Amino acid sequence: VAVGEVATVRIRVRNNSPEPLSNVAVLDLMPGGFLLAPNGLKPGRGTVPGADYVDVREDRSVFYLSLAKAETKTFTYGIKPVCAGSFKVPPVFAECMYDRGVKGRSGGGSVVVK
Repeated sequence: VAVGEVATVRIRVRNNSPEPLSNVAVLDLMPGGFLLAPNGLKPGRGTVPGADYVDVREDRSVFYLSLAKAETKTFTYGIKPVCAGSFKVPPVFAECMYDRGVKGRSGGGSVVVK
């Protein structure tokens, strides 16, 4: 990725449990040196298809949603690097807000910005 070039973030959330899940919070931390792309993600209710509510902060995005049995939802938005370097991509975390025993996370990774 080049400095100033928009990169696409794609988050896929899948319910592996035999029960429907409600009140799920999906937390996506941005890598250091990245900002949300202009008009990339809007906070609020009903702004992103599949999410009940989206909370956008300086360093993270939080998607609140419900998942039916075996349902998968995908969220896509753009981020933009503001400086060059090698950055770690934090894992995405998901957890039921009222049942702490239900949770998941991705593996994380790294990205090089030139």
